[in-house]
Amino acid sequence: MTTPQQGWDRADFRCGRCGEHIVATTEDEYVVKVIAHRTAHELLDASTPELRAKLLGLALSDVEAALK
Repeated sequence: MTTPQQGWDRADFRCGRCGEHIVATTEDEYVVKVIAHRTAHELLDASTPELRAKLLGLALSDVEAALK
């Protein structure tokens, strides 16, 4: 007899630092998204104020371009 695979339909993560809400439908997707988000926080924490401002400016321009 084969044991049915157990899992979940959706996983949610809310960042305690910035409030970002991440949703994933597979474990692999969840792990990649959460690790990428945490890595982004670590990069910003390790950067200089000037680099941080430049990175945030680039990210905001990408978001604005995507909304057009």
